[in-house]
Amino acid sequence: MSRPYHALIATLRCRIRRFDKRLRFRVGLLLYRLSHSPGQKTPGPAPIPTALILLIGVSLILVALLIPLHPREYPVQGLDVSHHRGVIDWERIPARYVFIYIKASEGATMRDPRFARNWRNARRHGFIPGAYHFFTLCRDGESQARNFIAAVPGEAHTLPPAVDLEFSGNCTRRPSAAQLMFQLNLFMRIVENHFQQRPVLYLTNNFRRVYGSVLPRDYPVWMSDVRQNPDYIHWQFWQHSIRASVAGIPGEADVNVFHGSSDQFKTFIQSGGRIESSGSTDASNRLSIHWQRLNLRLAWNNLRPDTSKTDLEVDPESTKQRLAY
Repeated sequence: MSRPYHALIATLRCRIRRFDKRLRFRVGLLLYRLSHSPGQKTPGPAPIPTALILLIGVSLILVALLIPLHPREYPVQGLDVSHHRGVIDWERIPARYVFIYIKASEGATMRDPRFARNWRNARRHGFIPGAYHFFTLCRDGESQARNFIAAVPGEAHTLPPAVDLEFSGNCTRRPSAAQLMFQLNLFMRIVENHFQQRPVLYLTNNFRRVYGSVLPRDYPVWMSDVRQNPDYIHWQFWQHSIRASVAGIPGEADVNVFHGSSDQFKTFIQSGGRIESSGSTDASNRLSIHWQRLNLRLAWNNLRPDTSKTDLEVDPESTKQRLAY
């Protein structure tokens, strides 16, 4: 996409958000005026027409289902790191990040030189850690699975293992769809049997477009999309930024969210990464989160200025919040 196109999309989104705020304010004002009609002879609120109540209710439900959430509005947030991030100052990482995926291995022989240190520090500072493997397209799935298993400690209360599927930094040779399906399924089966957790598929849009038809089904998806909410696919994690500024991490950081509430995150961890197969789950999760956001903010709350702190302003006393999970 061209830069002018991105600028146009950003402008349209901004105007839609402003219109959304004005609409909610006007609805709240209308309800207030209807309940305080000046022509009433006796005190008490005026009855609100049932049709109006139903119309407003249906409108809010449609808004909840159709408008994607902003990353900040997902309650469970996390990071992913590798040795490329250098030395991390774990004490300074803000409290809102509760989980972290750490690169453990790549291909059949490579191990991330900072994995063991990053894993220990993540545990020590109250994160829920998870390990991921960069899947090389020019090596077989079994040798890559053995390399990954040898690098990762078998510990309880962790994120499911993840496999990174992308073209950037990968082999130039592209296997056929059938070859990839065979090797990737082999990798997934070995890893799942060892850790007794459903592995997570980390996908970029390019990789999904080329090999999406043969990717294993019924596995959690960790979608990387820095342009939009990836509601075109059922996802469990969303990497929404690869160039964020996060206190404690040198340079640019990768930031993620979990698709669901805090309770759903706990259930996901306890179930070993198993997800519901019902297609209605995604819509109901979005509706419940949206409804909490919309229910009590019809009018005045949307006029308040944003007082949220930036990364550098957050109190680094982070362990207490993270240990709640």
